[in-house]
Amino acid sequence: MRFEHLLEINNFNHPQAQILAREQVWKGLLMWIQKPTLFIPHLEKCDVIELMGTYHRSLDYGKFSFQDKVTCTHMEKIVFDIPAQGDMPSTSLVVTLEEPFNQRLFVRFIYENTVSDDGPEAKYNGFLKSAWEAADVDIIRLIHEMAATGRLDDAAP
Repeated sequence: MRFEHLLEINNFNHPQAQILAREQVWKGLLMWIQKPTLFIPHLEKCDVIELMGTYHRSLDYGKFSFQDKVTCTHMEKIVFDIPAQGDMPSTSLVVTLEEPFNQRLFVRFIYENTVSDDGPEAKYNGFLKSAWEAADVDIIRLIHEMAATGRLDDAAP
């Protein structure tokens, strides 16, 4: 299954809308990787080890936990690789920061997993896609909130 969607960061149609710089958005995305408990409800704990720009994480939701590997291409792209674990299929998420015009920022989310679009589990795909999109919208909302309070203005996440 593949699911892709695009979220606009700076909405120039609303004059009062907060305009974020590319650096602020990138810093917010890095915080999502490094400190996911700030972004993900019900995540009880996350251990993060960084090795040469690649993050190895163990995410613990209490009764459910999994590991992933996150690789970043500075200011451009983040790739999450989640191997199959228990009943969970292998999944990848590619997040790209796009700027087709000056300050016209978008974040593209592309999810792929090994679940068939035709098999018996396909009936759950719609729920999964909705959950992914809602979580992504929430991440962008939190990045805006962090920027509004100055948390994305300093040099390190």
